[in-house]
Amino acid sequence: MKKIALVFAGILVISLAMGNQGVHALALGTNITIWDKVGVFNEDNEVEPNCVQGQIWDLEGFFINTGTKNFYMVGGYDFKNGVQGWAPGDIFFGPSTAKYGEDIGGGGNSVVSNVWGYTYALRLDFLNFTWNLYQLTNDTLINVFYGQNAEANPWKVNTLPAVHKSGSFKYYEGKTDSDLGGAVTGWPGSGLHNVVEIPYLGSGLPLFNQYLIHYTYQCGNDNLMGRVTSSTQIPEPSTLVLLGVGLVGLGIWRKKRTK
Repeated sequence: MKKIALVFAGILVISLAMGNQGVHALALGTNITIWDKVGVFNEDNEVEPNCVQGQIWDLEGFFINTGTKNFYMVGGYDFKNGVQGWAPGDIFFGPSTAKYGEDIGGGGNSVVSNVWGYTYALRLDFLNFTWNLYQLTNDTLINVFYGQNAEANPWKVNTLPAVHKSGSFKYYEGKTDSDLGGAVTGWPGSGLHNVVEIPYLGSGLPLFNQYLIHYTYQCGNDNLMGRVTSSTQIPEPSTLVLLGVGLVGLGIWRKKRTK
């Protein structure tokens, strides 16, 4: 029994070590970005039509690493300070029925109800590198700003409900294409990237389900969408434990068979 426990503990230690290596190497994992229904189909190296072009405005992709359980948001855009006075927004999560890529009105620094059907919003605090997750209703008030590219809305929750869950995150600035394993590419002559890394949010929360993910900043110059599907869902902790037990059992069986 002690041998089994030692073997199982060894598997957990190895798994944690591999996970830490992935975090330091910024192994982004699976690209879950989808077309935002605006402009061309490719979201990397693309800013919405009739908007200011360039790497500093580019929202490049959402990623999930199912090994480390981390979620990544990548862009040439400065998620911490914004660009030219246009502030960063909130990350919205919604079910597959949530609306996106539609001009539903309310442009020009308006405050409207949550007509998109998003059910969570995550706000990043770059002073303390912490995040708060808020659960939304259809009556939650949302800020919309830029009428010319209203398909990029919403960008920020106006009246925050009670905090649903909190945690910490990491922020990486000035990363090259090779730093990110070529997962994204910068515009010629200005190809640096910024990365928000959010650890596993927990069972029953957005990254565990078939959710749409949305992000834009104050002027809506670019718009980023992602989708978590059954193939990119993060395994439950209980599933990982069962996997470990199964590996231990397989090792014992092979040892007995060899003898």
